[in-house]
Order: sequence, then C-alpha cells, then structure tokens
Amino acid sequence: VEAVTPAPLPKVFRAPGEVRTNDYTTNSVTARYQAIVVTRKAKLGDRVSKGTPLVGLFSSEMAEAQTAFILAHEEYVRVQSLGRDIVAGRRFTEADAKIREARAKLETFGLATTQIDALARSGKSASPAGQFDIVAPQDGTIVADDIRMGSVVEPGKTLFVITTPGNVWVEAHVSPSLAAEIVGETARVFVAERAIEARVVQVQQIIDEATRTIGVRLQATSTDGTLKPGMFVDVELYGNADAVMSVPTNAIVRGPDGDWTIYIENAEGRLEPREIETLFTVGDRT
Repeated sequence: VEAVTPAPLPKVFRAPGEVRTNDYTTNSVTARYQAIVVTRKAKLGDRVSKGTPLVGLFSSEMAEAQTAFILAHEEYVRVQSLGRDIVAGRRFTEADAKIREARAKLETFGLATTQIDALARSGKSASPAGQFDIVAPQDGTIVADDIRMGSVVEPGKTLFVITTPGNVWVEAHVSPSLAAEIVGETARVFVAERAIEARVVQVQQIIDEATRTIGVRLQATSTDGTLKPGMFVDVELYGNADAVMSVPTNAIVRGPDGDWTIYIENAEGRLEPREIETLFTVGDRT
C-alpha cells in the first residue's frame, strides 16, 4: 500500500512504423557504364568487407580505358626516368595530365585505387581486356541484389545495396497535433511483445499530402537482426512530463462489472474497491 500523490509522468504516444535501411550507413552499388555481367562473386545476404569483389563486368569502353591508362603510365614513367634536364617541361606537364585523366576514367568505372595501382604495376589487366570487378564500397551485408548472368546493365542501374546490419531507421507517422507534443529523443520500438530502445533523430516539418500526417524518424540498433527493412512495428513516443495521479499498473484490476478498479485503504485499515478511469500507461505506471 502506498500514498497516491501527483507526480511527473511523461505522456506516451503509440504510432505505427515501418523499418527501413539507414541511408547514412547504406551504399547502392551501380553500373557507371553500359556493361555485360560476366561473373557473380557475391549474393543476397552475404556479409562483405570493403574491397570485396561483387560482380565481374565486361565493357568495350573499359578495354579502351585500360589501354589508355597503361600507355599513359608508361609515358609518365619514361618521362620521370629521363628527368627535366633532358625532357621539356611541357612534356612533363602533358604526361602528368594524361595519367591523371586516364586514372580518373578508370575510377568512374568503379575501380578501386588498389585495382588501378595493380594495373600500373603489371602493365596489363589481371583479367581479359575489358573485364573488371565492381567491389564493395564498405563493410556490411548485401540486402538487395539485381543482376543476371549475361544480362546487359545500363549506366546508373543498381546492382547491389549494402548496409550496416542492425543499424536501421524506423519511420513512424503521427498527426500534426501529436507531433507538436513529442519531446526529447527517447523512444521505443515494439516487435510483438519485445521492446527495443530507439532514438528520435528527426521530426519532419512537412505534412504528407496523402495521409495528412507528419513523419517521425527513429534510429534503432538490433544486433540480432530482429528489425528487418520492410517490417511493420509499433512505436512509442513521449511528451512532456505532467503532474498526474498515477499508480502501479499491476495494482489495477477489473471489477465485477468490468470497470477498472483499485483498492483504497480506509481509516480502519480495510481495503475498499474504487472505480477509476485510466488515461495512459508509461512503463509500469498508469
């Protein structure tokens, strides 16, 4: 038995939400030029490290770019070895400009610095001319995969999507009036009966024209993979702490007529039922 007195208790709001990938920790791997898929080196669900080959492509433009780089590199090395006493300054400048231009074109194909350096050292591609690997730009898990062996991919087509596992966004939607009451960064995401701690990172300022709601973005971490992109969840958000009469939630029971009831200790020490109206629950208090 305890005395019930007004005490601060934050308001709690429930809203539907959807799990999606965290754009800040996600990379889309795209084709930079038209190419043909030659070999698959990774698949959906694989955990990869930065620099891991994902897919082998062939492009005639790549063959031309490789040849141009090798010739430019040979000329650059030749000019450097002769020295400025023998070679005119203009030739030095032209050799430097051509090697930079040739390297930049290989980079636009998606080749990593290590791949370009290997091409410079050997003077030839490790693969047949025109073939090259697209490598992972970051550590993570492949969550989308859209390639077919032998298919032609166009510039800008997304081949893979790689994200950091467990670090996700949850997009919730609330009414404009409710959005104005949200305070602080504390939030929780519910999957079935399980609660996962989250953080409010953004309350959008534009109302969705279709739903007339405001988006609230949460950041949550789920190292065991409970939160998967595309999953629907419930979100718990909090408002200002008002002074209210609250009791432990487990002290509230249903009375004989089905109304919520608590028991009050009278002057003689006996417990008497008292019907109440519940407004909201926060944690273990109502």
